[in-house]
Amino acid sequence: MGGLLYKDFVSIKGKRVSITIIIIVLLFLLFRVIFPGNGYNEVFTAMTETGEIINIVDTFFVMSLPVFLYTFIMLVSLSFNKTISYDEKNKIRSYLFSLPVDKKKYVASKYVFVGILTYTYLSVYMILNVISAAYLGEIETVTNSSNLCMALAIPGMSLALLMNAVDIPVNLLLGRAKAVTIQTSFWLIVGFAVVALFLFGDLTVLDRWDISKLVEWADTHAFELTLVSIVSPVISLLLFYVSYRITTFFYERKEGIDE
Repeated sequence: MGGLLYKDFVSIKGKRVSITIIIIVLLFLLFRVIFPGNGYNEVFTAMTETGEIINIVDTFFVMSLPVFLYTFIMLVSLSFNKTISYDEKNKIRSYLFSLPVDKKKYVASKYVFVGILTYTYLSVYMILNVISAAYLGEIETVTNSSNLCMALAIPGMSLALLMNAVDIPVNLLLGRAKAVTIQTSFWLIVGFAVVALFLFGDLTVLDRWDISKLVEWADTHAFELTLVSIVSPVISLLLFYVSYRITTFFYERKEGIDE
């Protein structure tokens, strides 16, 4: 198992990725120390509609966190897809199965690798959250926004597990080429749906979109968000395991490994 995991680590250029993540965290920390944002400064302050004076630096760091979360969710899937492409391109599976390595162990290595990636990116996101929150002022809106970003961490990465609970069996059982076709078709449907919404849908709802109301709603429903943070990883891990069992069952009966 260790050898298979290391192979996947090498296939995604794991050392380079690790160094890049460390540099990003250090730069995030450095800029946060240089621009703490918790003090009043006429250059970096603005007034909200409610009359609150907020520090733009605080807002910038807090609003960057959802971008990181989305990026990390996508990186989990992209990294897994890269391992599959690497294996198919180099006929890795045909070579592995000529050795005393069974198919079940190969499938398990993919699920474990995705699990490790998810945990790693979740940890990095939590670190970025702590760095961002360490210098926050006492402005309620910004503080609530920061708390919302923290609350979204576990459900967000649980979503990454659920996405890969579908992505892994599709790639292993159907092959990378067919998986790409299915994924492309899915995102095309999503794209057409979005275009149709903008062309024919009621866009007046966008005029009423207010991020501050979302933050207030999250603050009001803090208990429910906490409950989601507790339940979502349990559900996602259960479905992830079910996906593993199903994939193993069919993959052990699959012929033409690299076709």
